[in-house]
Amino acid sequence: MTFAEICKAYISYIAGRYSNAVIVFDGYLSGPTTKDTAHIRRMHGVVGPKVYFTKCTPLASRKEKFLSNPENKQNFIFMLGTELEGHGYRCVHAIHDADRLIVETSLKLAETSNVTIIGEDTDLLVLLLHFNSPSRSVFLKSATSATASKGLRVWHIQKTKRVLGLSCSHILPVIHALTGCDTTSQMYGISKGAALKKFLGDTDLVTLAETFIEQSTEESIVSNGEKILVSLYGGLDEEGLDMLRFRKFTRKVMTSTTHVQAQTLPPTSRSAKYHSVRSYFQVQEWIGADPRLLPTEWGWALNNDRLLPLKTDLPPAPENLLNMIKCRCKRNCDSKKCTCRKNGLECTTGCSECQGVSCTNTTCRRESDDSDSDLEL
Repeated sequence: MTFAEICKAYISYIAGRYSNAVIVFDGYLSGPTTKDTAHIRRMHGVVGPKVYFTKCTPLASRKEKFLSNPENKQNFIFMLGTELEGHGYRCVHAIHDADRLIVETSLKLAETSNVTIIGEDTDLLVLLLHFNSPSRSVFLKSATSATASKGLRVWHIQKTKRVLGLSCSHILPVIHALTGCDTTSQMYGISKGAALKKFLGDTDLVTLAETFIEQSTEESIVSNGEKILVSLYGGLDEEGLDMLRFRKFTRKVMTSTTHVQAQTLPPTSRSAKYHSVRSYFQVQEWIGADPRLLPTEWGWALNNDRLLPLKTDLPPAPENLLNMIKCRCKRNCDSKKCTCRKNGLECTTGCSECQGVSCTNTTCRRESDDSDSDLEL
């Protein structure tokens, strides 16, 4: 198919399903973003070649390979947006991630009419519940087909907000960021549902989470973030993460018949520090509170024109132990079969095949899979 035919297919899809549609696009050429790691993961560390194309050009490669290059993706979005506008649709282009712009656009439309948002992202539901106060009804609906067992899920935002309560709805972005999203790590063994129930039953936790919504200092974010994590991991009042980690480790040693996996323990306080400040930055970005915040001051480091998360400022283990761990992977070191990756370490020159250079488990080419976490250290 030519790109003109591909655009026509998109337009036919929208025309056949939705009337009065407003289309909001992500942006991909705004420079380093906090979603760089997520993009690397989705592209499996591979970036396709740049393609110069017009509407008459046929697509000569697979769609995935073409879209793995951010310039190709952005140029196609511009072309598709122009074609959609030519057919009477309104298009809105975000500078980078579109979640907040989708919510802002929908709430503006909801001042005069009922609005249904078609999307799959949990971020949308969280932000709608945080912001929503329009006069008309707002719904969030999945675009995927319903299954016989689950049916088609539609969220009525106002009703959902009444069920959760105003205070819990207000701090949902904090719960979502702390328990893992595209820019922050998932906490091992702590589901979003379990975390939400914990917050619903503990007003002290809600108070601590409010500091992530307000403009706060790094010191208060690190302190309150650790208190929240201690509570989510079942710690005692006034018990720090390091003490809780040690207590749970000794209990597992006494009861387990196999060696203790490091990721099953609560995070260290230094690892949790960076997780908390990254979560704070993400919350502030979602709610648009302070545009002056810089990601490099809140848990990320710029490396090869990409923003990568800082995991900790301490070694994950004593040097003599680190020198004992090395892998013999034949390919890429991109799964938990890699001994280094399994132990939360990057490959080094001691690794027999990749030597810490020709694999994805290095600082330059880090590929973070969904189960990896900076909280495993």
